[in-house]
Amino acid sequence: MATESNSAAGTVAPAERCRSPRPWDWGRDGALAGALALVVFAAFASSIGNDHVYDDLGVIRDNPRLDDTWNLRLFFTAPNLSDADGNNGLYRPLFVWSLALLRAAFGAGPFGVHLANVVLNALLAAAVYALVRRLVDRRSVAFAAAALFGLHPVHTEVVANGVGLAELGAAFFGVVAAILHFAYVNPVPSEPERALTRAERRRGEVAVGPTQPPQRALHFAAVALYFVALCFKESIAVLPALLFVLDFALVAREAWRVVMMRLGLYLSYALPLGVFLLLRHSAVGGFEVALQETMAASNTFERWLLASEVLSKYVGQLFFPLQLCAEYSDYSDIAPPSLGDAAVLASLGLWAALGLAIWFLRRGGAALSLAGIAWFFLAILPVSNLLFPIGTARADRLLFLPSLGFALALGPLFGVLLERARIVGIGLLTVVLGFYGWRSATRCLDWRTQESLWRVTLEQNPGAAVGWTLLGDVEAAAGRTLEAEQCYRRAIEVRDGAGFFYPEAHNKLAALLVKRDERAEAESHYRLVVARRPQQYVALCNLGEMLLRDSERRSEAIELLRRATQAKPSELAPRVNLSQALKLAGRFAEGLVALEAALPFHSANPLVWELKAELEQLSGNSTAASASSTRAQQLRAR
Repeated sequence: MATESNSAAGTVAPAERCRSPRPWDWGRDGALAGALALVVFAAFASSIGNDHVYDDLGVIRDNPRLDDTWNLRLFFTAPNLSDADGNNGLYRPLFVWSLALLRAAFGAGPFGVHLANVVLNALLAAAVYALVRRLVDRRSVAFAAAALFGLHPVHTEVVANGVGLAELGAAFFGVVAAILHFAYVNPVPSEPERALTRAERRRGEVAVGPTQPPQRALHFAAVALYFVALCFKESIAVLPALLFVLDFALVAREAWRVVMMRLGLYLSYALPLGVFLLLRHSAVGGFEVALQETMAASNTFERWLLASEVLSKYVGQLFFPLQLCAEYSDYSDIAPPSLGDAAVLASLGLWAALGLAIWFLRRGGAALSLAGIAWFFLAILPVSNLLFPIGTARADRLLFLPSLGFALALGPLFGVLLERARIVGIGLLTVVLGFYGWRSATRCLDWRTQESLWRVTLEQNPGAAVGWTLLGDVEAAAGRTLEAEQCYRRAIEVRDGAGFFYPEAHNKLAALLVKRDERAEAESHYRLVVARRPQQYVALCNLGEMLLRDSERRSEAIELLRRATQAKPSELAPRVNLSQALKLAGRFAEGLVALEAALPFHSANPLVWELKAELEQLSGNSTAASASSTRAQQLRAR
């Protein structure tokens, strides 16, 4: 092995040493990053005027937690993104707190969160440029990769949907952490590299400029930002593995000895991950695997085949993002896949072709492209259903972080074209990025309203039961009850017909029938839900309220409402209805006890105190009734 030799301009080191990056040029690099951010902002700006749709309704629009902006303890201990569903296993404290800050700054409307998403997406594209620029030293490659990532239409589900802030926050802070990580691992030389002699190049030596001592604060900052990213969304947990791949392929230049000497550096990322998992466990508890219904009939091998098929479709979407859908679950086609299926065979053929492409890239020394392919598969693996089943078979949002690997893999191709065939490269990149920008802008408009989103989705996937239900909600809100009824019945037909009971659609249809005074059929739907889901809160509460009016069935109503309070102890509606049912039955003391159980959760609600005063008066306790009435008046005066 050649020995190191010093010179005024730099150092000659063996090939296993890292290649030093070029210094950041605030003139050229800053201009390119800024221009890219502006273009990406413009491509997704059509989503700024969007309404709250899909998951935004519960997590953002109707979430009272967001009004308590500075209650950080609430955000870090809550087992859900909102107050609606109890513990659903989701823990993203900084994401929810960010929503609260945006509400405080911009109000409860959708403008603030949509503006934040578009701005953060633009900044993320600039950060990707800075990361790639540090790793490969070629502006053309860095710009092409960052532009392909920033403008990709598959990102519209994340950017145009308010809850996509979780993905954006995790990715942005993750990429900035990566920049700081490599600034520590491979600092910019303080002097330029000197030219190698022919003999030195023949020996495989690398010219390395003298560098400043590594600044450990950069590593501490990267570790801290990794924790911040985790608190936006747990999908960024794979970041240390992604950094290791980039280090091995691009910085250490495949020198295992060099990269393994930094193993302790990567192990240090276990600290923020461990803290996050402890916080999550204290708030949520253990991990529960939620199986997506359309995969329920599949065994492990069939799930792998389905995952292979879906992954191949993801790859196709990245190259040709024509069809983008908000809901891919198709209850009209739930047959488990087999080796004989055309889609499965096509996916296996794709992996064979990809293996061949990797072999050619490896021979050609295309390190960034190979690192990009590795990034894609590492980032998609936890949500691919290969390791374990998850609650989603396929979703555009799951491609957000993995798509950076796609951009890294294709960036060098466009970079070579821009350097060797400038006109061809500029023309091809302009066409691709122009198409991406147009498709992103038009797709953002599909997310403009609940109605526009679900009409487009159902055109693409008529078997999307959730789409029919949510479109039914739109029709019902607009007063189009017949159309709403058709949507709910279609949702029941699709999902129940596939063998999966759909209590939400039955409940919504029943509520619609009650408004039309078709109580007999409404009752049959509620009773079906209660029979199939004995703890289904909505059916228990609504059926109990229906029966409450019938004195002959009041005892059953009381029992149903009591079960509803047990299903959701903190909910006010079943407590109020139960107390009123007991009042009508002349059981005033029991009604008072039922209502007082709501006070720990709703002590600031004047209605609770008014009803309490009424029951106390009926119970003969006029002093307590007067005090409760006074309390209700004080609360209303506020």
